[in-house]
Amino acid sequence: MCRKVSPLTQETGIAGIRIFPDSFVFLRLELLERTEARKTTMHMDRAIFDLQASVGATSLYILICALMDQGDKNVTLGRASRKWAGTREELHQALEELIQRGVLSAADGRGEDVALQVNPRENWHSRG
Repeated sequence: MCRKVSPLTQETGIAGIRIFPDSFVFLRLELLERTEARKTTMHMDRAIFDLQASVGATSLYILICALMDQGDKNVTLGRASRKWAGTREELHQALEELIQRGVLSAADGRGEDVALQVNPRENWHSRG
């Protein structure tokens, strides 16, 4: 919605943008294009909560999915560790649990360069 500021311009309410009436259609199209460009696929599968994994493992899964949602197609242990709020030991325990349960696969690499891949839920399994 726009409100008139003067006879020649209108204020859009979007970050204080003022437009001339003739440019309204162009601005609207540009805003729609930006909105479409920001849409991303969510990688997190809510089935992670049904798995009843530890809090640390669930947190690491959500963190890795969030990095993927932000466009990081090749999440590594190093990238995840920079965002991890817990200890290094907790990170490695969570990683090990997710690998054992089939949620994650650790691809080629050593140390911080280990690439982490989320597996489809069909590969996941509970402890029992």
